[in-house]
Amino acid sequence: FGSNKRYAAFWSLGGSWNLHHEPFFNNHRQIDMLRVRASMGSTGDDRFNTNQAITTYQYYTSSSFHGLTGSNLISYGNPDLTWQQGIKKNIGFDITMFNKRLQVTGNLYNETTKALLLDVNTPPSVGVSSYKDNMGKLQNNGFELNTNVTLIQQPKQDFFLTAFLNIAHNKKKIVEIANSLQRINAAGDSMTNNKQTRPQNRYVEGYSTDVFWGVRSLGIDPSTGREMFLTADNQLTYTWSPKDKVIIGDPTGGVFGNFGTSVRYKGFSLLLGFNYQFGIDKYNQTLADRVENLDLTWQGDKRVLYDRWKKPGDVTFFKGLADENGYTVTTPTNVTSRFIQKDNYINFQSISLGYELPARIT
Repeated sequence: FGSNKRYAAFWSLGGSWNLHHEPFFNNHRQIDMLRVRASMGSTGDDRFNTNQAITTYQYYTSSSFHGLTGSNLISYGNPDLTWQQGIKKNIGFDITMFNKRLQVTGNLYNETTKALLLDVNTPPSVGVSSYKDNMGKLQNNGFELNTNVTLIQQPKQDFFLTAFLNIAHNKKKIVEIANSLQRINAAGDSMTNNKQTRPQNRYVEGYSTDVFWGVRSLGIDPSTGREMFLTADNQLTYTWSPKDKVIIGDPTGGVFGNFGTSVRYKGFSLLLGFNYQFGIDKYNQTLADRVENLDLTWQGDKRVLYDRWKKPGDVTFFKGLADENGYTVTTPTNVTSRFIQKDNYINFQSISLGYELPARIT
């Protein structure tokens, strides 16, 4: 760590209550076990190279200047660099019911990370592109629910059928940002920064670091082939401006998890596993780059020729190669809500078939 911040203290505290042992639970015969628990503690994170707290040089040994060896700056140190510290709070429960045929575990958590580790971009004159610094405070809130149920249980026939389901959700937001992050926002919103073909990070208190910031699109104008936008004050315009960027999507706002089933019969076992996610946004960068921002000297997607606007009256998803006056469109397609899509899926993740040999083979 930096020479000014070499030490940090970490702590934790937790407890649980086995409610099924209490006398007032004697009448709940269907509940085998019920435990409620809570914990709170701090953790540290040092995800940076050991030389990033110290300014480091590399000598040039292959050449010299007037007999003297030169050096090159390879890392810009930060003497105040320290742990990224997280305060984690968790409450949850564990319940087993119906002679252990149903097991459910739930967790509700809150995590606040202070002294957030981020890269700070530097001017080219410094000699390095960025350095590490502790800036801002980030908060994560979410829940996890794990369920396992035995649908069929016949020990004498050695036949078991079980199913499981896991579901999780996480939402994060910036609680506090440093002045350096505000300067990064200002650079991204500068009127001179009119080429933003990829979503750029923007750090705004109260919002997630992962949300997509872009200009809202009203689609392609059938009469001109140009894209129509909404300004920040909800006015129609044909000009993309960084000042009109708003949140157009959230890649972390939905739910995700796994589910599956397993069958066991006389030593044979079959496991089927799936994963899923719903309510999560994605910016289709490939579609934007391979159709509208494609360098036409290279091989491209056929939609470049067949699916783009060609003449007045065409109703298309993609803007034209030429405008209504026949001039080639040279302006890039910057980040727009037109390329935000739902990344919903259910994947057949795995299948496993096995056989357990008996302890004694006769």
